[in-house]
Amino acid sequence: MKKHSEESPDWHDQRKRIIGLGESSIRKNYFPELQQKILELEKKNKDLNAAYEDLSTKEEELRQNYEELSTAEGRLRESEEKYRVVVSSSNDGIVIIQTGLMQFVNPKAAEMLGGSVEEFVNLPYLEFIHPREHKRIDEIYQKRMHGEPVSKVNESVLVNKKQELVDIEMNANVITYRGKPADLVYIRDIREHKRSQKALEQAKKKLNLLNYVTFNEIKNKIFTISGYQHFIKSKIENAESPILSFLLKEDDLLGDITESLKFAQTYQDLGLKIARWQNVNQVFLMAISHLDFVKVKHHVMTGDLEIFADPLLEQVFQILADNILVHGKTATQVTLGYVQNHDESVTIFVEDDGVGLPEGIKESIFLPEFQKTKSVGLFLASEILEITEISIRETGTLGKGARFEMTVPKDGYRFGSNEPENGKSE
Repeated sequence: MKKHSEESPDWHDQRKRIIGLGESSIRKNYFPELQQKILELEKKNKDLNAAYEDLSTKEEELRQNYEELSTAEGRLRESEEKYRVVVSSSNDGIVIIQTGLMQFVNPKAAEMLGGSVEEFVNLPYLEFIHPREHKRIDEIYQKRMHGEPVSKVNESVLVNKKQELVDIEMNANVITYRGKPADLVYIRDIREHKRSQKALEQAKKKLNLLNYVTFNEIKNKIFTISGYQHFIKSKIENAESPILSFLLKEDDLLGDITESLKFAQTYQDLGLKIARWQNVNQVFLMAISHLDFVKVKHHVMTGDLEIFADPLLEQVFQILADNILVHGKTATQVTLGYVQNHDESVTIFVEDDGVGLPEGIKESIFLPEFQKTKSVGLFLASEILEITEISIRETGTLGKGARFEMTVPKDGYRFGSNEPENGKSE
């Protein structure tokens, strides 16, 4: 029996013999073809592995997208629920108008219209607007839908199904609804406001009438007393008579009463008239035209600056100018100008070259309890300016002159020529 070879077998040779590719089977040389098949299988296996990895990645991305979509869907449902609650419980009527028809009506709007929500869908909104308002309201609607600038807030009169008239305020914006432009309109019932406003106006009229009658009665009495005083003075022959000194004191008291009446009459008119845009240059010149400004030179450097202020603005400048004449003492000139501030506001200043004011009274001169007549006037000036959020202060230097500064908010001034003129930037 032959001994088993202790040498290691040639496994590669054995492999070739088994598959018939050894030297004895050279005529069956399938090796190149099989090698090619093996390479193709290995490549396909590699491609399959890559495809599996890509599929796993895609699967993970889909899972993440699904989770994100589920979260977004939950948020959307939550948002829709909040929107539904807000719209349904709103104290204002909400209507969506598209091509002139009401496509959405919330419960409050349906209540104003006098029916249920379903009754008004697809009905023309103009059916429920007072006939005299049709043209005006429809013009506003058409302009807004065509992108033209119109007021967002308008008042009108609604006619409900019961033929009741309802004063309303409408606040409208253009939105996209179901893929098309639409008008989102908030409607507020302002009947109570109108009634209160009317009652307030009636009360104001009565109060003004009462004040007018009272002021005139007091003025007539003062005039009569002054006449009697003048008559008594003419009958006193002794110039040293102590009665004359008492009569002079009475004259002063009557003068104080007259000034107080003028102040009270002016103060009651504050805010009664609508504020308007006013040219600072023109108002100042009109104000000093009522005063003896011949000896005081004036320099006006406000150009076409206009401010939004109460119609009593002229009286403000008159008070400031009178303050210069009476208390400026050495004042020979006054300058009116302005500076533009970093916060986009504007400060208008009126300054003179007189004696100025001590630091200790710069704030108190605008208080009503300040005892001098001029400061009562300054209190009135500050009240007039405050109506349109204009502040005033005194920033002059004692011995160099007084300087009154009025700061106007950024939306409270404009330039007639749209450009600053003769002003300065701070």
